[in-house]
Amino acid sequence: HAGATLVNCSSHKGCMNTACSGAFETFRITDGKIFAFGNHMERLWRACKILNVPMPSEAKIKNKLKSITKITGDYRAKIIANAAGKVEIIAKSLPKLKFEKVSCCFTSAIPSQYPFKSTDRREYERCEKIAKSKGFDLPLLTDAKIGYVLESSIANVFIVKDGVVSTPPIKGIVNGVARKTVLSLCKKLGIKAKIKKMARNDVRSSDEIFLTNALRFVFGVSRIGRKKYGCSISKLLFSKYALVAEHTSERL
Repeated sequence: HAGATLVNCSSHKGCMNTACSGAFETFRITDGKIFAFGNHMERLWRACKILNVPMPSEAKIKNKLKSITKITGDYRAKIIANAAGKVEIIAKSLPKLKFEKVSCCFTSAIPSQYPFKSTDRREYERCEKIAKSKGFDLPLLTDAKIGYVLESSIANVFIVKDGVVSTPPIKGIVNGVARKTVLSLCKKLGIKAKIKKMARNDVRSSDEIFLTNALRFVFGVSRIGRKKYGCSISKLLFSKYALVAEHTSERL
């Protein structure tokens, strides 16, 4: 089942213009099960309400997803809704989940206008191009006006310093489902976690840096520029996250 599968969830035909006003959600489906599906749907419905975008019922979305959840293996599901009333569900096969590390560089950016995933990704894509042109995997976005670290183009960012985990507040970033999960895991594991504004130097001087999203759960940052970073707490959180997902994911 390699490649992409398209399931159209509306009566409208044609491709979606991803630069238009709309919202989307992405999540991992493993052997037909989805982790934190309710959280993803809640954020999508909230986004649609703010953007005045039509949204089908949860029952209709679940019904369309069932064709994917019957398949064994790992898949990326993307639900896209826009102001034209189009809702699409796109699924693409994924490799087996494992802990990964990426290289990053700081990129000055305009903060996200919304705490959800907007289909207007032009600023994220611009930052990704800059990072890749410099030989890095992903950008770490910093506020163009005040310089605080925001997020990556596809993930929320965390740092670890002296055993304390920190992540930026949600103003100007996507309020990630994986971000929320990691903060909850830190509490359960007795790892002190803070939500605080972070300057570039706070990130540079940290012991570890890691990113979170619903597809990779937790993945480490191997280096920023020439400086390399460890990944002991990152790996611990990844393994605990994967365990929670395995035991609490639901089949639609």
